[in-house]
Amino acid sequence: MAPTPERYKEIQQALIDKHYLNGEATGVWSPESVNALKKFQGDQKMAPTGKLDSLSLIGLGLGPKREPASAAPAPPTPPALSPAPAAASTPNSNANLPVPAASSTPPASE
Repeated sequence: MAPTPERYKEIQQALIDKHYLNGEATGVWSPESVNALKKFQGDQKMAPTGKLDSLSLIGLGLGPKREPASAAPAPPTPPALSPAPAAASTPNSNANLPVPAASSTPPASE
């Protein structure tokens, strides 16, 4: 999908601000715009393709076009965690533990 004329204007303005393109931002991606982008890409140690890509846009300070944060719906708030119920205190907290079976082997004598 090609950028909109408004997006082309933003890109051209960034190239103008960085002194790679002369004139006004028109919103029409012209051969002059391509040449300006190639020069910018080369100076930034990128392949000077003249094609708009994410690295070039980021280098121009534009990055991917996204909706403003205020327009995006807020993520849902997770439910609050309830504290675990307190364990009931019993007089003998070992009352529910299994009792080891008695050994039928007599103790070893020395």
